[in-house]
This record gives sequence, C-alpha cells and structure tokens, in this order.
Amino acid sequence: MIKSKAIISASSFLSMFFLGIGVTIIGATARNIGLTPFQIGLLIIVQNIGFGLSVIVTGTLADSYEKPKILFVGSIILALSFFFFFRLSNSLFINCIIMFFIGVGIGSYEGVTDAMLLDIHKKRETFYININHFFVTFGSIIITTYIIFLNMNWRDSLLQSSICVFLLTIIFIMITLKVKKSKTIKLSERLKILTQKKGVIILFFITAIAVGLEVEFVGIITTFLMNLKNFSQTISKIGLILFFSGIATRQQAGRSPRHPSFG
Repeated sequence: MIKSKAIISASSFLSMFFLGIGVTIIGATARNIGLTPFQIGLLIIVQNIGFGLSVIVTGTLADSYEKPKILFVGSIILALSFFFFFRLSNSLFINCIIMFFIGVGIGSYEGVTDAMLLDIHKKRETFYININHFFVTFGSIIITTYIIFLNMNWRDSLLQSSICVFLLTIIFIMITLKVKKSKTIKLSERLKILTQKKGVIILFFITAIAVGLEVEFVGIITTFLMNLKNFSQTISKIGLILFFSGIATRQQAGRSPRHPSFG
C-alpha cells in the first residue's frame, strides 16, 4: 500500500492536470467536432452542473470517508467519460449525459484533492495548494498543444487521457490515508452560517460570475476566433494556449516569494 507523501501529492497534481483537460475539452475540440454555439453552451452548462454537484457531494463525503477512495470512484467515472465522449455516439443528448459525468469526475478532484494535501502537509500548505491548482492550467495548455500536434485528431488525445486516468485509479486504490476525525458540520448548517453574512454572499456571486465568464470564454474562444476573425484551426488553438498562458502567469505571480503566505 502507498503511504508516501510524495506519491500522494503527485497523484493529486495529476488529478488536477486531468481536471484541466476536462475543462478544456469543449474549447479545444468544438470546431473539430463541428459544434454550434448553442451546442457548446449546452455542453458547458451540463458539465458545470455535474461539476458543481460533485464538488458539494465529494467535499462533504471527504469529512467522513477516505479521500483516495472517493478519488478512485471519481477517476473511474472520468476515465469512462473521456473514452465515450463523441465515440459512443454523435447524438448531442447522449454526449450531454457523458459531459455531465465528465463534470462529476473532475468535480471530485476539485472537492477532495486540496483537503487530501492539507491532511498530509503540515507546513507550507498554501504552496502545495497553489501548485495543485497550477496543474489545472498546465493540463489545459498541454491538451490544446497536443491536439495541434496530433493534426486535430482529438479522439486520440481523449483515448490516451482515458488510459492515463484509469492508471491513476490504480494509484488511488493503493493509497492508505486514514480519515482524520473532526467535528462534522452538516451541509445545511454550513449554508446557514454563510447566508447570515451578507459580505460572503456578495463575494460568492461576484466570484461565481467571474469564474463562469472565464470557463465560458475557454469554451467559445476557438469558435469566436474562427467564425468572427477567420482564423485557422491551428491559430485559434494557439489563441487558447495564449489565454491559458496568461492565467498561468497570474498564478505564478501570486506565488512569488513576496506573497504573505510564504512570509
């Protein structure tokens, strides 16, 4: 069984890498598949519903169940979803269902990996959390770049991603990490506490809008560049890579030695 902090941390980083791939699938492949703006928006909405529900459920379960086992289940769901996306059928309805489960899979990573890292690292927690989330952007850049070099054969990239996520499930099932006993607050009680603070509510909605705009932009940027700016497939994907590079630069700036978290 695996107890190494290094391996557990690496598995968390890899999970977030594939979260980045899951978030970028639509933006990187929309024009290859031939999706209309309506279909792109619908798939993104469905994915975000699955993602949000999964974050809430897995984050709550992480308080009382072994986190690697939750990630194991999430990885199985994600591996199968990657494999079947526009491979099982070209039906939009069926692929919306598959996209929902992609959201569920990557949502388990978002809901559990940070908590798992906090369990095993007692020093420089912020450093590990920042690295964890950097891998989301890294995954987005890599999958977009990879599709360019595959000459737009995006199905190969998803098949290979599916295999890699399946291998990740093997690591999660072998990780031994005891559940840390703590006072568990019910989800309803947490929401009640948060809704009593107006500042938190306002911040929540502002953050939700900002993140939503960012995610939506990822989904439509290649379509925008091709339809309205007459860019080619390759150039539109380079535009997406530049967008992610900007996000990565912002994240790196936030982790500078002058950051208060590293005082």
